[in-house]
Amino acid sequence: MKKKSKIWLILLFLVLAVALLFAGLYVWQQMTQKTPDEILIQERLDTQEAYDTLLKESLLDRNRYEKIVVINPAHGGSDIGYRNDYGTEKEITLSIAQKVQENNTDSNTGIFLTRADDTSPDESMRLEFIQKMQPDLFIDIHVKRQGTECGTAVYYSTHYYDNLLTNATFADIMEKNVVTAVEGCAEGIFEDTQKAYPILSELSIPAVGLQCGNLSNETEGVLLTRENYQSNMADGILDAIYEALDRLEQ
Repeated sequence: MKKKSKIWLILLFLVLAVALLFAGLYVWQQMTQKTPDEILIQERLDTQEAYDTLLKESLLDRNRYEKIVVINPAHGGSDIGYRNDYGTEKEITLSIAQKVQENNTDSNTGIFLTRADDTSPDESMRLEFIQKMQPDLFIDIHVKRQGTECGTAVYYSTHYYDNLLTNATFADIMEKNVVTAVEGCAEGIFEDTQKAYPILSELSIPAVGLQCGNLSNETEGVLLTRENYQSNMADGILDAIYEALDRLEQ
C-alpha cells in the first residue's frame, strides 16, 4: 500500500509540474504576444529604418554613375499584393527588380530600388526616394491577378512629354523588349487613366508601370515565380532601359 501511495504521489507531482509548465508558457506567450496595433507600429519603425539606410547609401552611390534608373518593386511587408499557390506579388516584384540590378552590365548606368528587402515604404517615401535620386528613368513593377489571359502590359501617364522620349514611346520600348526576352504574351500599352500607378503622374521624367504578368494564368502564374523566368524578364527590362537611355542622348 505504501508503495502504491508513493507512486500516486509521484504521478500527481508530475501532473502538477506539467500543468504549471503549460500555465507558465501560456502566461509568457500572452505577455510577449503583440497586438495588431503594436505589430503595425513595429513594422512602420522597421520600414522607416530600412528606408533611411537605403536612401543614404543610394545617394552616396549615385555619384558613381552617369545615368540613373529607379525601380519601384511594388508592395512589401504585410502588404503582399496579389498571390497564388506559388508566390506573392511582393516577392516577385522585388526578385525581378534585384535581378535587373544584378544583370546590369553597363558600368555607366546605376540601377536603384525604392526597397531592398521585405519592407513596405509608403507612397510618400517612395516618391521622396525618386525625387532625391533624380533619375533619368523610372519603372514601377507589379503583377496582376485578373481573368485567365496571359500577358505583359505597360502603363504610362501623359503628364510628362519629351520629343526625345515620350512616356508612350518608353512604354512601347518596354513592352517590346520584355515580351521578346520571356517569349511571352503582349497585352499592350495603355494610358493610366485610372491612376492605378499614381507615382507616374507625379514625375517629370520618362516613367512607366510594368505589369509583368498574370498570377491567375495557369502557365504564367507559375513562370513568374521561377528564377530563370525572372532573370529573363530582368534582361528584357535592361534592354528597354539601354534603348531608352540611348534615345535620350540623341
